[in-house]
Amino acid sequence: MKIEEHNKLIEKAKTRKDGVYSFGQYLYVVKDNKFIAYSDYSGNLSTIHGVFHMQRGKVERYDRKSELIKYLRSIDK
Repeated sequence: MKIEEHNKLIEKAKTRKDGVYSFGQYLYVVKDNKFIAYSDYSGNLSTIHGVFHMQRGKVERYDRKSELIKYLRSIDK
């Protein structure tokens, strides 16, 4: 992910409710108006920790949204 894309997603997250959204080739997770995780078109799942992007794993392209929803629900607890 390029820095410009990362910054755009941070700005978009400020106006979104908790959930999974799409932007270009990315599906991204918003929690408490913060950009916390994303998946690219290839199925690579990553989380955001400050300025670091930590890879969580890889899933099939068609499972990206369901995996991001599972991640969002797991951090709700």
